[in-house]
Amino acid sequence: MSDSKRLAHAFMSALWGMATGTPDGQFEVVNDKLADMLGYSREELEGQSAAMVMPPDIQQRFPQRVEEVNDKGVLTYEAQMQRKDGSILPVRVTACALRDNGEVSGRVVAIVDISMELAQRARLRESETKYEMLFSKDPSAVLLLDLNDMAILDANPAALQLYGYSLEEILELQAPELSGEPEATTKALRGLDNGQTGHIHHRVHRKKDGTRFSVEIVGSNFAIGERRLNCSIVRDIDEQLRQKAELKESRDSFERLFRYLQKNVESERSRVALEIHDELAPVLTALSFGLQPLEEDAARGLPASEVAKLSEYVRRAITSVKQISTRLRPGVLDHLGLVPALEWLCEDFSGSGGMEVVFDCPQDHIKVSKEHATAAFRVCQEALTNAVRHSQGTIARVELHVENHEFILQVMDDGNGGALEASLRHISMGLSGMRERARAHRGSLEIERADGGGSTVRLRMPCAGKKGGRDKVTQSIGG
Repeated sequence: MSDSKRLAHAFMSALWGMATGTPDGQFEVVNDKLADMLGYSREELEGQSAAMVMPPDIQQRFPQRVEEVNDKGVLTYEAQMQRKDGSILPVRVTACALRDNGEVSGRVVAIVDISMELAQRARLRESETKYEMLFSKDPSAVLLLDLNDMAILDANPAALQLYGYSLEEILELQAPELSGEPEATTKALRGLDNGQTGHIHHRVHRKKDGTRFSVEIVGSNFAIGERRLNCSIVRDIDEQLRQKAELKESRDSFERLFRYLQKNVESERSRVALEIHDELAPVLTALSFGLQPLEEDAARGLPASEVAKLSEYVRRAITSVKQISTRLRPGVLDHLGLVPALEWLCEDFSGSGGMEVVFDCPQDHIKVSKEHATAAFRVCQEALTNAVRHSQGTIARVELHVENHEFILQVMDDGNGGALEASLRHISMGLSGMRERARAHRGSLEIERADGGGSTVRLRMPCAGKKGGRDKVTQSIGG
């Protein structure tokens, strides 16, 4: 095959449109691909001006484009062509002027359909726009890193503000240079697989001026070709940690105050109960004894009925004084321990509260601090009060046992859940008091509805001598 035949074959079988033209812009020969692209036959195009396949606005500029090709020799540009059906086809044109003795004798034109390329460009621009919006407008610092050499490839405005660098300065750095723990940073970044996201809750970073600050980082690794990249979102948590520390200090201060107040309240209750028991009760008792002869002999002229009435008032006063003294601070709690005190409490509620209260404690030799015993007694007292007032039940059960170095107190009723609802109301100071007593002694309080109805209050506290207990004074449960 001669060279001319080979050239003609390549021309006609090209995968893109090909045409030869006259110096003034007429088609001489077109290949099948170009004819197919434009919706014409070759015969319809050959011999016609190339302007016939151009939209009107481009037709007006066509003569200038022909002169430009003639002047430059080779020219590549993007344009639009009009198909036979009137639709517009975006193309890339490469035109080459042919010369004979220095004069333009014709031209060869290659035309490529770029419809798909333009659609891809549009999608890419949309993606870039979204990326730019997310990247630039994100209030958190965002860094794009090359994991091969740890270079910083990009940083958004929030990152520049956070670290105090300009964009040019930060792009000269490697990621570990921003960290106060460079080795840990490198290990964490390279330890993630492609497509994997990592979360570092606390790391120390450095600003341009050397200031160290705490950050939280969420980063993802991915690959583009042979390059392993990482995109990390960095958030300054100094203020969060400061607030957390202040909250903890405030909480600790509150607990110390609560323990101090509870200790003083219990101490004052003990003092008042002792004074009532030791001073007021003997006086009333003596008065009662003094009235007894008057009941037998109304020598002073008082009617016997009046003397009997006075005696009854005194007896009631003595009973009330004893009850008040006991409820202020049961002596059995101080002298015999928690188990007898809870037994007495259950009997007292059974006798006066309209609900049967059963107490069960299988263990006899458990040590618990005096403060823990007081807290447990008061929680039980409050729980039983709620059950009697709100549950509409007929029986309550109080259980005390030891499990995993904790003593566990449970108060259960068979009511309608009213005790639980009363405890959970926002205005319930009883619930707050029970919870604070538990927290103050490193314990926990749970309140839940039982499966068969009613409610359960469960208090957990460390036994004496076990890690976590704060108090040193102990007493034996059960005496």
